[in-house]
Amino acid sequence: MKGYLVLIILWYMLFSPLFATNNMSVIAEFQGEHHNSKFGYQIESLDYNHDGYTDLVVFSHSFGYAAGVSGSRGKVYIYHGGSSFNSDTSPSVTLEGTTTRVLLYIFNAGDINGDGFEDLCIYDYSPQPSHEDRKLSFYFGGNESLDNPDHVISIPYNSIVLRVSKMGDFDGDGYDDVGLHYDLSPPHIKKFSVMWGGSFEEHVVLEYQYNNAISSISGVGDLDGDGYRDFALGFTNPDPETGYHMIRIFHGNPERDLSDFDILIQTQEPITKDSRPIGDVNGDGFDDFMGFYSNAGMHAWLGGEFIDYNTPSFNITPGWSGDEASRCLKYGDLNGDGFDDVIGTNYYQRKFSVWMGSEQMNGTSDLIVSRTSFDNFGYGIATGDFNADGYCDVAISAPKPEYSNSPNFPGYLWIYAGNHLLEDTSVNNDDPLLLPPPQLSIRVFPNPLRREEIVQMEIKTLSAPQGDQAILRIFNSRGQQIYHQEHITLSGKSTTLPLQLQGLANGVYICQLQHGHTVTTTKITIMK
Repeated sequence: MKGYLVLIILWYMLFSPLFATNNMSVIAEFQGEHHNSKFGYQIESLDYNHDGYTDLVVFSHSFGYAAGVSGSRGKVYIYHGGSSFNSDTSPSVTLEGTTTRVLLYIFNAGDINGDGFEDLCIYDYSPQPSHEDRKLSFYFGGNESLDNPDHVISIPYNSIVLRVSKMGDFDGDGYDDVGLHYDLSPPHIKKFSVMWGGSFEEHVVLEYQYNNAISSISGVGDLDGDGYRDFALGFTNPDPETGYHMIRIFHGNPERDLSDFDILIQTQEPITKDSRPIGDVNGDGFDDFMGFYSNAGMHAWLGGEFIDYNTPSFNITPGWSGDEASRCLKYGDLNGDGFDDVIGTNYYQRKFSVWMGSEQMNGTSDLIVSRTSFDNFGYGIATGDFNADGYCDVAISAPKPEYSNSPNFPGYLWIYAGNHLLEDTSVNNDDPLLLPPPQLSIRVFPNPLRREEIVQMEIKTLSAPQGDQAILRIFNSRGQQIYHQEHITLSGKSTTLPLQLQGLANGVYICQLQHGHTVTTTKITIMK
């Protein structure tokens, strides 16, 4: 009898999701050109050469620095993505700062010129005693250089740009908009504004006498599914009597009305004030977001037509988002199941965590990866399908040594591969009363796709017998149905269906499949 019980326990340990093992292999490694170059200080992902594959943009913050010899100039590297992406991939595009124009930061600005591709922003300044303006240079891509920016914003030399935030299309005009966060000195004013894509005009959202507290403006996605992107503004409330820490959620609309906002939180308790998008983690067609971090973890809300901002949908634990600015919290579909997954770092502990999305997304970590021998591992993070296999990958950097007198430390970068074996290992353990795993899932590939490509849809079911039929509907960003196909015959547990979508315009679409009373959704991005 005892032996029988032991066999049962071993079987449970081997096959229960609680004991499932997730793994992400390294598909590429890169490093900086010299000691303390801070290679990987910032990382971004976008399709700079417009070939349909995600490129990796790496910033070397202290490139050119040599103690007692020369100062930092900064350098940008762009590694083109594709099926041959690996450790031998060389940067196809680079840009070095100079002694008179030092590169300071890089940002993904979103698609601000409406061509279907996200654009790159590079922030530079002139060292003192120069009084030249600081500059935000925007590059629309589609070429093999960073020689000539397509749009430049100049700000006074004694002011500081704190954030350039990808906001998405707030007003629905076809151009992504940008959140800008400045410290203007003098007169010591903290300024938040929106730069409207297309026209590049700035609209001030808020100004107040600044202090040293962290504040931010950041896009959080289309939370209510109305086709307009929303953003969060976190700041130190000038009136501490009503709550020192304040976060507002501004809802996108065609009138650009910035008086339409909800208060996410107003409190005297210490919290971070940087909200972050986390994609659609439960696959319901609404974008979700991380609102703020407190001692209880990172508080996340699921999007929907009606959102209770007083109560988080779940807490993401451990509470890893990089730092107080939450800049190292990203998302992407790592296993191709149609649910966005969340990736966050703790570079003090030299680790990153993965929280797998699912219909029962609960915020409990499903994978933790560490490189304890590399200082500040996790300081930089980017997500994207760099090797073009249909799964989102994760780029993680260790850019700088803990101490300036450390031995040779040029800065390092690893790319971890997404794969179909990744799964939510914690649902059954943490949520025993929730519904069973979804009976229906879909994956669309390639995604994103060009308009002339034929897209394939993979349909997986747990219980549908061969010969059952399903219905496919595709909606645009405004919720209008633009594609309908009935009588889709399922061939058992896995069906591959070709789709003819060549006539659709560039943009993001919601793909919905219905089988009986079960409905599942995923997103498709169509480019030129």
